[in-house]
Amino acid sequence: MTEGDSALLGLLFPAGGRVAPEQMIGRQGDIADLVERLRELAHVVLSGPRRAGKTSVCGAACAALHDEHDFLVIELEAPEQSSAGGVCQLIIDRAARLDLQRISKGLMKAAVPTVQKLLEDQGVPLDISRFGADVPDATRRATLELPLAIARQQRRKVVFFIDELQRAVDYADGISLIHDLVDIYSGNPDVVVLVDGSDERTIERLLSPPYDLGRLGQRRPLPHTIPADQWRRPLLDRFERAALFISEERLERILEFGGGRPYDTMAGCLYVGLNARRLQSDTIDDFVLEHGLEEARARLDEDN
Repeated sequence: MTEGDSALLGLLFPAGGRVAPEQMIGRQGDIADLVERLRELAHVVLSGPRRAGKTSVCGAACAALHDEHDFLVIELEAPEQSSAGGVCQLIIDRAARLDLQRISKGLMKAAVPTVQKLLEDQGVPLDISRFGADVPDATRRATLELPLAIARQQRRKVVFFIDELQRAVDYADGISLIHDLVDIYSGNPDVVVLVDGSDERTIERLLSPPYDLGRLGQRRPLPHTIPADQWRRPLLDRFERAALFISEERLERILEFGGGRPYDTMAGCLYVGLNARRLQSDTIDDFVLEHGLEEARARLDEDN
């Protein structure tokens, strides 16, 4: 098996990490629904189990809003830290990146980039690491307001996407962070907030008192499974693209293994395909199938 074979199978059957919109199966309706909600400036908390594809769906919706409706997108993943300082620094960094993009396109004529000027006016440095874990309340709020300031300055709508925000329940100032976010963006017509979080990782706690994120956005559960009839044709096509023949009966066994769950189903396909390549077989027979599914099961057990 060559590196090219492995790369092709990884592209056709992505199992882990964010999946590109064109590689997703069975999520087009969820993406379209999320795009419509965000386009209408409804703040959304997308929830679901781990490995259901929440971040991939959010990323696809953000890309569509940027391409089709000229939204700016500010995206970050909340880090696992002791305070909101990491979130604040990421907001500054992502906002500053928008300035760099405008400069590279010749759209910014001012000597001082927008983000730097906005922060200087409030006495906030571009690098807030000097505060350590004790970020002042005024600094935290000023950084949270950056997406709003950029939206108004550029006269464009902004999607403010925070991945894994439920990690804030472990921040010493997590309650204050969420309260600031709710206060700034509730009812705001210029910025729409998108949050995703795992059911297993305290999203319920984040939505309820004392955090009260539920006052900001509508919860939109993402189904954790995709119906079998939406899997069959795309997966048959992808095995064909990999120059591997699989019968409909053996594909059904992979679908039973995956139970409609995106991660499990793709892992099953990936390891069956990799096993066929190692055995130099262009046909998925029972031996290839069973050993591939054993490897997939071991990976899922290890991941869980």
